[in-house]
Amino acid sequence: MPTTAPGRPTRTRILDATLHLLTTTGLTKTTTKAIAATAHCSEAALYKHFTDKADLLACLFTERLPTPTHLLPNNTDDTDEDAEACCAHLIAQLLTYYRQSMPLLGALLADPTLLPAQRTPPHHLLPAVTRSLTRLREREQIPPDADIPTAATLLLGICFHHAAQAALTPGQPPYPPPEFTTAVARTVAATLSTPTRTVTNQE
Repeated sequence: MPTTAPGRPTRTRILDATLHLLTTTGLTKTTTKAIAATAHCSEAALYKHFTDKADLLACLFTERLPTPTHLLPNNTDDTDEDAEACCAHLIAQLLTYYRQSMPLLGALLADPTLLPAQRTPPHHLLPAVTRSLTRLREREQIPPDADIPTAATLLLGICFHHAAQAALTPGQPPYPPPEFTTAVARTVAATLSTPTRTVTNQE
C-alpha cells in the first residue's frame, strides 16, 4: 500500500496510489475513483492536479521511471572495464528499468489511446545503451567497425523479454541467475568484438 500520510502532498499521494493500483489490480480497475480513495483525497482534488487519466499516467512515466542519466551513468569511463563487464553492467541496469516500468508499459499496451499522451516512452533506452557501448570503441577496446546498434538492440530485447516473462509468471524471480547474465554479457561482447563483414553484390 502506498504511503498516504496527511503530510505528504496530494499530488504525490495520487501518483503513489496510481502506481500501486496499476501494479496490484491492473489498468481496468485503476479508475479515478479508486485512485482518489487510495490516495485519501476527492476526485475533484485529483482533477486539480491532472487533466485526465491519460495525463496522470503520462506524469507517472515522466516522474517515476529512471531517467537515462540515472539508468546508465558514465559506467564505461573506467578504463579497466572491458566489453563483457560493460555489457553485464548494462544488463543489470536494464533489468531494473524494465522491472520497474512493466506495470506502466502494460497499461499503455492495454489501452492504445493512452499512447499519444505518453511524453517519455522508453525509446530513449536504445540511444543511451548505444552511447555506453560507443565509449568502448572510443577507448579502442572493440574494433572500429563493431556492430554497436545490433549489440545494443540485443541487450534491450533480452532484458525486456526476461522482465515480461517474470511479470507474466507469478513467483518467478525478477532477476535471472548470475550465470545467465554472464552468458548474455559474454555473447554480446563477442558480437562487438567480431569485425563487421561487408556483403557485396558478388556474394
